[in-house]
This record gives sequence, C-alpha cells and structure tokens, in this order.
Amino acid sequence: MLGVLGVWIVAAVLVMTCRGCELAKLPVILAASFVYMRFVARAATVDHALAAGAAWLALSIVAELATTTQTGHGWFLLLGSPNSVMRNVLM
Repeated sequence: MLGVLGVWIVAAVLVMTCRGCELAKLPVILAASFVYMRFVARAATVDHALAAGAAWLALSIVAELATTTQTGHGWFLLLGSPNSVMRNVLM
C-alpha cells in the first residue's frame, strides 16, 4: 500500500503542474501507472491492478474533497472540472 501511496503522490504533483492542459493529465497518469507496475509491483495480477486503480481514484477524490473543504471553493486539479469530458475519461 505504501508503494501505491508514494507513486500516487508523485503522479498527483505532476498532474497539478499540468494546470492548463487537460490532455496532458492522461499521459502523466499512464506513465506513473507504468512506473508503479514496472518497479513497485512486478508480479501484479489483474486484481492487484484494479485495486491499485481504485485506490488512486479514492485518493484523488479524498484529496479534492479535503482541499475544497480547506479552501472554501471548488478545487478540481486532479480529476478536472465536473463539466469536463476528460474527468469522465479519467474516472
């Protein structure tokens, strides 16, 4: 689980640097997931990959909810705006 969290934090920071470019988020997430599967979970099964993906989604939702609560306004950098097509692709 620490590997999932560590790689997710790196991916989240990289995604936050892609502020204006929604299309750049998907390659960043795919690259981070490749790094995770290549270096952290070398003998992963499909179940492991699905669990890691679900954990990434849950961590993203929790991070956005926590940031929105702290700042008092909507914060959608990790998953995108609720009106965005890319948000649906990422989810």
